[in-house]
Amino acid sequence: MNRRDLIKGAAGVAGALYLGTQLIETTHAEAPKRQSKKVVDFDNNPVVTTELTPNLFVLSGPGGNIGLLLGEDGPVEIDCGIPGRTGDILKAIALKTNAPVKTLINSHWHYDHTGGNAGLAAQGARIIAHTNVRRRLSTPQYVEGLKAHFPASPRSAWPVETFNDALTIYANGEEIALTH
Repeated sequence: MNRRDLIKGAAGVAGALYLGTQLIETTHAEAPKRQSKKVVDFDNNPVVTTELTPNLFVLSGPGGNIGLLLGEDGPVEIDCGIPGRTGDILKAIALKTNAPVKTLINSHWHYDHTGGNAGLAAQGARIIAHTNVRRRLSTPQYVEGLKAHFPASPRSAWPVETFNDALTIYANGEEIALTH
């Protein structure tokens, strides 16, 4: 693969990830010519695994998209879906590797990205995130856009390693740059 193919592929993946996380919402008050409301059922959607490279995957369905990097250092997971779907996600990962998730990176604190934190931590995963993720998971939150209250997560779900501006980790032959 040359540089141009790599850039085109990365742009396509980024676009697919962006589009995959977008929800189309309409209300009954809108004109009837609009599309009907698209229902996103994170509780029941199947976990779909898409291979990007032989050791890099995207899992979608039970919440925000999940990244999975495999290799000799153990699986690195980026985000972990909604609460209650950890078992389904782990089954999908088990189809690719028998190794337990070693590192979990939270991109942000929302429940559809951190819902499996406690379950993965119980299996030995080290959770890494920005300092604000730990702060938000450790205190009750209110999301105005959803008109929803979220209680503090259990201590076991909090990141054990945080950063403020940037952190670089090395796993599975890759340099992983985390930035705020």
